[in-house]
Amino acid sequence: MADRPVITACGQTPALRAPTLASISTADLLFQAADTARRHAGLAWSDIDGLAVASFTLAPDHAIDLAVSWNLQLRWIMDSALGGASGIDMLEHAVAALNLGSCSTVLMVAGDHFEADDFTRLVRSYNRSASTDFPGLAGAGPNAFFAMVTQEQMAQTGLQREDYGSIAVRQRQWASYNPNAAFRTPLTLQEYLAAPIIADPLGRYDCVPVTSGASALIVQTKSGQSSQSRSNAPAVAVRAIGAHHNVDAQDGDGTRTGLRELAPHLWARAGASPADMDVISVYDDYPAMVVAQLIDAGFLHPNRVRGDLVRLLQGDRPALNCFGGQLSAGQSGAGAGLQGLVEVVSCLLGQGPPGTEGARLGFVSGYGMVTYRYGSCANATVLEVT
Repeated sequence: MADRPVITACGQTPALRAPTLASISTADLLFQAADTARRHAGLAWSDIDGLAVASFTLAPDHAIDLAVSWNLQLRWIMDSALGGASGIDMLEHAVAALNLGSCSTVLMVAGDHFEADDFTRLVRSYNRSASTDFPGLAGAGPNAFFAMVTQEQMAQTGLQREDYGSIAVRQRQWASYNPNAAFRTPLTLQEYLAAPIIADPLGRYDCVPVTSGASALIVQTKSGQSSQSRSNAPAVAVRAIGAHHNVDAQDGDGTRTGLRELAPHLWARAGASPADMDVISVYDDYPAMVVAQLIDAGFLHPNRVRGDLVRLLQGDRPALNCFGGQLSAGQSGAGAGLQGLVEVVSCLLGQGPPGTEGARLGFVSGYGMVTYRYGSCANATVLEVT
């Protein structure tokens, strides 16, 4: 394990709202994030021999098209199509490839570019279910589906809109430290409650803002690192990682994720517990899914959700979605799947906001790909600074 894979650098573009410059493309955003991560790792492009990509709007291009465009000669390559779970999906495969000796340095990059009605078209043609099961149905789409999930969760837990608002308000506070966040001005609970209802009980601040942007990570073996990065900088190792997809075959109520089955095995492999974490990031396209993942991963007890949530949001550790999460930083399509990893890795590398100093252990979960009524993919990882 002396040569175990580690994350050595990350890169991220600013979140752009409705960009209109034709000169900005998905490939441009992916390159900006990738190049930032590469430079932070002290690497030349020729050092990269593995590439993983997640993007909706890169189509019809794929990872191999980026490799050709960036003049990369690769020994390992993958495309991830798991949306909000794509970041951890790519990391799990990259670690396996590095452990097998298939490559020595992997660039992971994810992001999307949206203009005008691009996102609406993406939702309508997201998959066969979206295009054939709900064609022309007024109100169909993620907001309506997750409004129903939120209603069910409220009935099960006793949570009220104020409780979900506390998540959005706290994450906006964190976003004030993130120069790449789409929204950084303070948000009050009163503003949250007064915002227009989008799909009852979801208001404006419950629905993730669509942005354009990209994120990237460098994952390497020790022998793949530059001499400068080996001697002068910390790195982040994967202590445990796993996934559980299609856990209920879309036959449940949406309030349960695959983390419920995954978490006991993940914590056992990590030799740690939720109480040991310094920073955590859970996929936050809606506050209800923040709560669902926190319950399933063991951070909130299902019989005392409200009290545990208050303590988590008001306590010093662990810090939750401490770059603002998607609710404030924005959702850049498939790029959001890598966003949580960038949040936690940055904190573990000592590049996080005030309040995360000295963080040693972090938890990241991924969730996504609405395949009929709600997300079918869930994965998570426990990370540690080395």
